[in-house]
Amino acid sequence: GAREPLIAVNTESENIAASWAGDSDTPGHLFRFYEFAGSTHDTKNNIEDWYRDDPQIKKIGWPLYYEGVDGAPNDYPYEVLFHAVFHNLYAWVRNGIPAPHAHRIPRNSRLQNRTDAFGNALGGVRTAAINYPTCRYCLTSRKADGSINTLFGHIEPFRPAMLNELYKNVQNYEALVREDCKRQVAKGFMLKEDIEPF
Repeated sequence: GAREPLIAVNTESENIAASWAGDSDTPGHLFRFYEFAGSTHDTKNNIEDWYRDDPQIKKIGWPLYYEGVDGAPNDYPYEVLFHAVFHNLYAWVRNGIPAPHAHRIPRNSRLQNRTDAFGNALGGVRTAAINYPTCRYCLTSRKADGSINTLFGHIEPFRPAMLNELYKNVQNYEALVREDCKRQVAKGFMLKEDIEPF
């Protein structure tokens, strides 16, 4: 039950175990559930950039850097999605404007996320970063000791030849991203302020 509007958000790190019920507009159960395709719980932006000098995080001994050995840390830009989530939540609570519905990430019989030809998740709440990818967004990262970090993924960048085949040139890619951003704003999953002056 959710007497006041509630929006639950999962990255791909959490969504495998998610058992949330579907969206609801029933009084006493005002609920939305979003899964951010491409994202992992920890990202370069929040751990390495945002929390880098946070004394409280340092106090508990949480590593403030990417420990993976499989390439660069996951840098999926989910912060723009969170901006829209908070905006939509406030509009729902304060003005009674229901938050938009989103598709779930489909899973196979082994509860693994279904992926596209690039290895990126299908469905979910999306940005141009996954609709027009330049890399594969991986859910986990392997540490030097062989253990697996299930909360901080990595990326596998596409080779330049593949990028040229997919997008031809930077100008064409920018045009595709610009139009996709406008579509996400229209759906309510990005804010106009986050794409201006783009």
